[in-house]
Amino acid sequence: MEKIAYTILAVFLMFGCSKQPSIIGKQLDDVENAIEVNPDSTKALLDNIHAPETLNNSSFARWCMLSGKLTDIIYDSLLPAEYFERAYAWYLKHGTSTEQVQILIYLGRSYTEDGDYDKAMAIYTDAIDIADKNELNNSLGYIYSYMGDLYQLRTMIEKATKKYKTAAKYFMKAGNTKSYACALRDVGYGYTCMDSLNIALSILFKADSVATNLDNKNVKASIDNIIGNTYLIKADFEKAKKH
Repeated sequence: MEKIAYTILAVFLMFGCSKQPSIIGKQLDDVENAIEVNPDSTKALLDNIHAPETLNNSSFARWCMLSGKLTDIIYDSLLPAEYFERAYAWYLKHGTSTEQVQILIYLGRSYTEDGDYDKAMAIYTDAIDIADKNELNNSLGYIYSYMGDLYQLRTMIEKATKKYKTAAKYFMKAGNTKSYACALRDVGYGYTCMDSLNIALSILFKADSVATNLDNKNVKASIDNIIGNTYLIKADFEKAKKH
């Protein structure tokens, strides 16, 4: 009788343990399928996965990655850095180079939100090593952009501008026109901050020309706004007003 009881318990535990990952996997599949078309419902789906820190490492890493991707769409706060640290440990062993770089980008950004700029810069440097070895040009563009943002936060404008220039180079290689225009915008803004206004305008008009071919009014408007502010600094009020 005792043996039968142990057998039933073992079967029950095996069924329960094997069923949970499949349920979580289905929920994560639903999130991945909805993330681009309906980010609001995606957030609700992610929030319905309670106590994600108790998931196994594979499911937890995927949950973190999807949460990061959703943040890029709805501009929400990132997960705590320790979450991405755990996710990276799994992707380092089991993920592709693209996944490893992407989770490191989220980790670096999370440290930036925490104000730990040195740690964020170290993380980005590690990401560059992986991305460079695997010729992930688009990822390199984003990493250098975020490095530029870090220098901006430290008001190290010249260093920030150099990083944005490098980002623009990689975005152009990757054929990412939108991010290329944004990187040029950031370079132009850097020159505006350094009071090199004619250089700034030359680069900003190049960014504006690239953005004209995009179906994205926000990018175009952000470039136009900096052009207007640059003319304002030059005291060319008519052109500033126009932009």
